[in-house]
Amino acid sequence: MRMRNNDGLIEALRAPSMKFTVRELRELLDDELNKAPEEMDTELVDLCAGLLRREISGTERGRSNTKRRKTAKKIALIAAILFVLFGLGIPVYARYVHNNASDRIVRFVDDHFRFDLREGLQDYDGTTGSMEDCAAVLEEMGIDGAVLPKALLSDMYTMKKVEDEYEDPFREVCIKFGCRRTEAHGYISIKFFEDTDIQKRFQQAQVGKSYIYAEQLTIHGMDVLVFGSDTDSILDYANGNANYFICLENCDFETGVSIARSIGE
Repeated sequence: MRMRNNDGLIEALRAPSMKFTVRELRELLDDELNKAPEEMDTELVDLCAGLLRREISGTERGRSNTKRRKTAKKIALIAAILFVLFGLGIPVYARYVHNNASDRIVRFVDDHFRFDLREGLQDYDGTTGSMEDCAAVLEEMGIDGAVLPKALLSDMYTMKKVEDEYEDPFREVCIKFGCRRTEAHGYISIKFFEDTDIQKRFQQAQVGKSYIYAEQLTIHGMDVLVFGSDTDSILDYANGNANYFICLENCDFETGVSIARSIGE
């Protein structure tokens, strides 16, 4: 897995103006190969191996056959290690991601987080929040007991628009909101289903490549998934016959987790 603190070194290795000796490349390789697989920067290993192969082919033509064979064996060993890392699911050009959720519910596959809420808890037994701006509107729509983050149910957030649509096989209520103090904004989507089997089909999805963090929170008997980047975050959870999706733009991952925790407050 690629570690962020090696980015500068990788850029230097790729720069045409920079020149590394065979000895320096071998030392870099040895340092990485001595690490545990999950800590190894496979992009750095792959890059060093390629540069080492090129340097050796250009500088060791006059050396003995025995030394050439030893060098070839070392390159082959590096290739074998990279092959094993592929088998362990550690891609050579993998992005750094953080997943603090059960692998039954959230997995990182093909540069995306994929989730399956069917495997999570969906029986919220805590209190139901109310928001000054939208509680009355939801009640007029016949929606009682919506489970929403308390952090969003405050005068810091304003309701901009409420949409209510029936689209077979569900009813969706979408609440668009903004923040008075920051540039954060987003929307809450609540989908209501009459058929439980159909509802569960909509509990499997994947998130965009920009989301590199995942957190699973269990709040009053309900699993809440939080996905985030350095700038945005989203929340996914289900309770009763409703699937919830909350999009938070200009709201980083840590803030998204804090908002999610407020569901149980």
